[in-house]
Amino acid sequence: MQTDVQRTKVLVLLTVLVVLIAALSAWFVFVRADTPPDGMIAVNVYRLNIHSGALVPRSHFVAEGDRTEMAQDVFDIFMRPSADAANLRSTFPDGMSLLDAQLITSQVTGASSFIADFSAEYHDMTPSDELYFRSSLVWTMTALDFVSEVYIFIEGEEHRRSNGTPMGALHRANVSIAPQISPVRVDFERITIYFVDREELALIPEERLVRINPERPIENYYIEALIEGPRNVGLSPSLPSETRLWADVQTNEGTAYVNLSGDFISRSMGPPEVLRLNILSIVNSLTEISDIDRVQFLIESEKVDSLRGFWDISNPIDRDEAVIVSRQFGHGYTE
Repeated sequence: MQTDVQRTKVLVLLTVLVVLIAALSAWFVFVRADTPPDGMIAVNVYRLNIHSGALVPRSHFVAEGDRTEMAQDVFDIFMRPSADAANLRSTFPDGMSLLDAQLITSQVTGASSFIADFSAEYHDMTPSDELYFRSSLVWTMTALDFVSEVYIFIEGEEHRRSNGTPMGALHRANVSIAPQISPVRVDFERITIYFVDREELALIPEERLVRINPERPIENYYIEALIEGPRNVGLSPSLPSETRLWADVQTNEGTAYVNLSGDFISRSMGPPEVLRLNILSIVNSLTEISDIDRVQFLIESEKVDSLRGFWDISNPIDRDEAVIVSRQFGHGYTE
């Protein structure tokens, strides 16, 4: 009898130990699932629960580092089908594709706007599907602490509400399943600028989506984008990074007067053929604007004879199509 009692106590003790081990294992797995590995952060990606009709967050890990790459990683997860296929589905519609996505960061606040440009199939969504998509997109991208708002474009045009007004900045305060949106009006412009390929001795076009102030000349934004430099690997900047606009670009009777700081002259380096391409990158970029045919260079409000003694810039310079080489770059995330 005593042996049986002892055996029972041992079995009970073993059972308790097994339960404790199972509980500890489950707790450990739970903690590991919610604790990001080193160098990664957890972000919530929102998907539609097909049974409840609610948007449900699911935690995913992305590598912490470059903002552009983090945004790309999060958006890629957002577009993918959910692993929990029985209950959740992505709100990203079949047939629609992403044409471009960019981050534009405020130099004042440091916050970034996420700008996504979708194909025309966006319009194939039903009103309810669009609301789910819009809400899940905004809540997912703003899960990144540096993204404050989202802008939606369709085929390069800012998405508009049914009354024709721009949708504007979308953020968590104005996006819900049935949003009442009061958009903040921001103007954007898609521009084409040219950078130098030193190996091919050619100009390669790059597209940018830039936030503009309509009270400033649009030409200024072309020059500032050129100063910022190329975003595609293999291309070289055409203006030294120290260069600044000395005054607003003025356009008169087809001639754009580009007034640059002296750094354009003193810091421009390279062989003569590259210096010529640097000049033409500015000319060809600005002549993408319909009412500009040529560019007159000014250095701190004065005409100068040449760039580094090689190329005459004392007179207006016409566009040169012969130096342009088209090259297909994949749509990327740019900031």
